[in-house]
Amino acid sequence: MNALLYLAEDRHLFSANGLSVSMKGHESGRTAVDGLLAHEVDVATAGEYVAISKMLEPTPLRIFASIAKSQNTYLLARRDRGIASPADRDVFGRQNP
Repeated sequence: MNALLYLAEDRHLFSANGLSVSMKGHESGRTAVDGLLAHEVDVATAGEYVAISKMLEPTPLRIFASIAKSQNTYLLARRDRGIASPADRDVFGRQNP
């Protein structure tokens, strides 16, 4: 579970906003989402991999909030295809002249 939820509970932020919250720990984000789908909980937190992989299945899940955000973008290329640096290909995958 995300540390922000523990902090909000410790500071009584849920009750201060009229919410009656009971938190339940799970072994992983996947088991938390499984509990959500089994109607054991009303809300679950999970990483993006679990959320997206579950949404690819026929489930009624929707992401309604993001607790954390990062902007890590990596460009991966195959050296066996003659790509040793970004200069070897343009953004559409065609070889540069």
